Amino acid sequence: MIKAIVKNGVVVPRDPLPADWQEGTEVEVEKSSNGADAKDAAQPTDVWMDEVEAIAALGDPADDLRLEAAIQDVRRREKELARKKLGLDP
Repeated sequence: MIKAIVKNGVVVPRDPLPADWQEGTEVEVEKSSNGADAKDAAQPTDVWMDEVEAIAALGDPADDLRLEAAIQDVRRREKELARKKLGLDP
């Protein structure tokens, strides 16, 4: 079962969709029995975090890998520059 929230009138999944759910896959959506009550009882930060997690779940995992590789590359270059400035590298 995929959990989702309604945001601006659109159903947004909270978790990644199964790999076999291709474009055009028909699904059924029904309101959770605790949907409205849980949202009313939740703290504003809880609701906000649920929305952030739902949006993040829509992201491409390959983007995360590219970002991590770019961060590692920047760190490596900064270390090289620092070593050169300190005279540790020729």
